[in-house]
Amino acid sequence: MNIKVNGQEYNLEYTFEAALDKKCVDICWYYFSGAYMMKGQSLEGVENETVSRVVTIDKMIDGVSDVPKMALYLFYAGLLENHSDVIKSEEDAKILFKAFRKENREDERATFAGMLNAIRIQMENDGFFKDIGLQKFMDNMTEQTEKTEQTEEMPKTQQDYKKKASRSTN
Repeated sequence: MNIKVNGQEYNLEYTFEAALDKKCVDICWYYFSGAYMMKGQSLEGVENETVSRVVTIDKMIDGVSDVPKMALYLFYAGLLENHSDVIKSEEDAKILFKAFRKENREDERATFAGMLNAIRIQMENDGFFKDIGLQKFMDNMTEQTEKTEQTEEMPKTQQDYKKKASRSTN
């Protein structure tokens, strides 16, 4: 993903350097996997539908309130591959993103949520989620959910086939 700030072009890329950045990987696993929705919840609470709904709403609000900080850090991580000679810290990335927002008010990426979404798309395009193992995890979770839903939708049938078959001898 390319952005232009102060006449300078920057390329956000999520490959080798971003994958080696523990905080970047942690944020992706935490947020994009939905793990933040379960943080601090006991397994007994998961089984209680009412508790689970309340906790989910609270966690969703917590997750949304983290969007600006996550977007800013992932913005920084995307600059590591091609601009670590210029952007040497999170603070440098913050200054750059702030300037981008001021210069590009009409660009959806000038919002924290818009930038986070653009970063997610770029990460997918760069194969970042596959690289850090998140894609396989999400595919397995989706597959497991689909199997569970199919099992729950299957009608219960009488199990006459379990009766012993009698042999007739002539």
